[in-house]
Amino acid sequence: MRSAALALLLAGAFSAPPARADETLSCTSEKRLGGGASKNAELKLVVAGDSVKDLSYSGCYSSGEPGGGSCCGIERDESETWSFTHSGAVTVLTIEMHDLEKTFKIEIERTPDAYQVRFSDRGLFILCGSAAEFPRSVTIRRGERACHVVEE
Repeated sequence: MRSAALALLLAGAFSAPPARADETLSCTSEKRLGGGASKNAELKLVVAGDSVKDLSYSGCYSSGEPGGGSCCGIERDESETWSFTHSGAVTVLTIEMHDLEKTFKIEIERTPDAYQVRFSDRGLFILCGSAAEFPRSVTIRRGERACHVVEE
């Protein structure tokens, strides 16, 4: 009886933990500028455990005048190849845009309660309209709806 109980205890100790379900984190930011102009940003991350699995970002600038605005954005597309490389607390997202023959890298750093997405690849500007630009970074915190955006 003891050996059977010990065998069950050991089997439970060495079994794999259950897989964690995907979690979608999302946040938005809006900044009012002078003269009716504004900037806004929206970020969504899909994570499983500590691993980032997907990302989408959009950021827009509005001049406050009719027709005066433009946007930047990243969202997975079938014409692209996305790969996530995880190393400790940092994930590097590599996006190969086959139609543009370009490759971009985005760094995502995990802290205990947040993820900071860094748009340090200056080549990303080609994904923007004339007045829009990617910020330096966007931080998303679990349980908060507002993004923290750091401009250049």
